[in-house]
Amino acid sequence: MKPDDDLSRGLRKLRALRPLQEFPERLELGLINVDRQERSAPPKPRRLRDALHGNLLLTLPAFASVAVAAHLLISEPSFDVSRVAEHTVEIPEGGHAALDLGLWLDHHQAEYASVRLHVPHGLTLTNSHEKDRDPECHDTACIYEFMHPTDEQAPSVRVEVRTPGRYRMKVEHASEGRRVHEVFVVHAR
Repeated sequence: MKPDDDLSRGLRKLRALRPLQEFPERLELGLINVDRQERSAPPKPRRLRDALHGNLLLTLPAFASVAVAAHLLISEPSFDVSRVAEHTVEIPEGGHAALDLGLWLDHHQAEYASVRLHVPHGLTLTNSHEKDRDPECHDTACIYEFMHPTDEQAPSVRVEVRTPGRYRMKVEHASEGRRVHEVFVVHAR
């Protein structure tokens, strides 16, 4: 027997099949049930709303990124002058080392500048008129805020180091029309 004969016979049998007599009624009942389910289901959203919702899901992260960037730009003050200075000090045995920060107060034309120092634990602001008020201390640093004269005869801002380590100190000082940002990295041995 040839395979074509088997295939031909199978096709003839398939063509000879006729639907059952109850098929039209079953088909009609099935279509009625589908119509009922569609009517009782909540209405489907319109395609425009689906498209907008999909675009919104994609643009929300972009809006969030823009908001974060704008916040950082607004919250981060701009400075007229900035610098980073590194100092290495040797701590004498059983004592402490004093370090004159040499703030760039000569950049101010006003007689006084408002100074804000972030002094990490391990460094201490020396006894001077800057310590009139108690600092605001938290886990990593103490923050001192004071007015400091800007003339050449003004006393220096100094810190004492008692413990070896690496310290990073931020200093901001401002006067009318001028803002200066300085970062001091102190290596104490």
